[in-house]
This record gives sequence, structure tokens and C-alpha cells, in this order.
Amino acid sequence: MLRQLEKRFFSSNIIRFLIENDDLKNLALIDLSYKIEDYLKVNNCNILNKVESPDNIILFTQTKLGLQELNINSKIFFKNMQKMLDKQ
Repeated sequence: MLRQLEKRFFSSNIIRFLIENDDLKNLALIDLSYKIEDYLKVNNCNILNKVESPDNIILFTQTKLGLQELNINSKIFFKNMQKMLDKQ
């Protein structure tokens, strides 16, 4: 899994952002996507396209290091995020 994250250079920043901001864990997926979009813009990333569904949000972004697809799946993400936060 770490090798996959290395390929997605900005994903680790997003994960860190989500872990460090405890108030985000209770947001609905769409609200969380707005927070992530704001974070990307503050970090000089351009959102090229966004695809939304009830359980999934995909952001196609341009970062300083290249193009990246950020896929946030509520069934996987929220379940694992809650486990990580509970351990803290």
C-alpha cells in the first residue's frame, strides 16, 4: 500500500490533512469533498474535473508534481478513518 501512495504523491498530504482535522470525520461525503477542494486550492492544486456519486467522489487534480486522481469512497474511507481515529 505504501508503494501505491508513493505513486500518488499528494495523497499522503490529503490523508495527513484528514487525520489532523478531527472535525472532518463527522462530515457527509459531499461536505468533506468541499473541505478537500479548499485544501487543494490553498496548496496551489488545480481541480480539473470532479465526479460525484452518493458513495464516491473523484477529483482529477493538477499538482506541482503532475496530474493525480483522488478517489474518496465513503464505504472504504470512513470505515478505515474511524478505526485510525479511535486508536489515537
